[in-house]
Amino acid sequence: MGNFCGKCGTPLPVGSDADSCWRHGGPQLTTESKIRCPSCKEIIFADAKKCRFCGEAMIARDASPGQAATGNEFIAQARTSSLPQPVVPKSNSAGSQWMRRHPILALGVAFVGLLCISILGLDSVREPAATVQEVTTTIPNPPSTTPLAPPPKFRVYRAKTDEAVSYVVPVQTTDEELKSLLWFFRRKVRTGQFKELGITRPTSKQWGEDSYLSGSLIVYRGAKCASEEYISDQELNQGYLGPCGYGDHSDAGYQWGLSGDSQEDSADIRTKDGEFMVVFNYKDNWQPPRQGND
Repeated sequence: MGNFCGKCGTPLPVGSDADSCWRHGGPQLTTESKIRCPSCKEIIFADAKKCRFCGEAMIARDASPGQAATGNEFIAQARTSSLPQPVVPKSNSAGSQWMRRHPILALGVAFVGLLCISILGLDSVREPAATVQEVTTTIPNPPSTTPLAPPPKFRVYRAKTDEAVSYVVPVQTTDEELKSLLWFFRRKVRTGQFKELGITRPTSKQWGEDSYLSGSLIVYRGAKCASEEYISDQELNQGYLGPCGYGDHSDAGYQWGLSGDSQEDSADIRTKDGEFMVVFNYKDNWQPPRQGND
């Protein structure tokens, strides 16, 4: 099933020849294992909390015996939730006892109360609509999300069809400069100016043919960790995790062609404080400027 359990769909370790997960007699995942994201099928570390390519949150389920949930089986986090029905406690107050003893009088009192509320509150119910109308007409247009800082100098570290393209920027590059670089990537990709990004070959294969309809651009502050995306399955099986060790050490990423649509894209950075931050995604309905305005 291509790195997924043929019986239940659980991700399997990349490089494993097994067809089943540990639950069905296959190998167990470890904290050093790499798996394919159940959503976009890109390779990620087994204990990742979120897919670095498609942004899908990952949660652990059904850990194998003797192991913690983290680092074993992962599924895409569900986007729906169910709310429990509220439980109304029984009341033993004097008021409730009186209502049980005199149900007809209680109904009459409730009816008179509701009638008074409806008459006295009619004008107050109408007022909020006018207030909302007045407020909504004064909301200013949102400011542009494009950062003002210029993008940093960058160079291609490695580019190969159907693999992420790695870039290296100066170590001292700021968060704002990284955001600006991601916007620069977005404009060039959306307008097909791949050579200005140092890309001279197709970024992906679509229906068996080379194309530029999808791809992933990854940025590193400095070149030390830039090779970690290209560690082979054989090296992983031998325990080699790259010069920076276990984990993802990229500082920014831009991906397009999500769900097979070249206009669906997303970008994020890892701030200097180590926090994950989304810079933009296709839901903003952004369109590139016309030629000559870029």
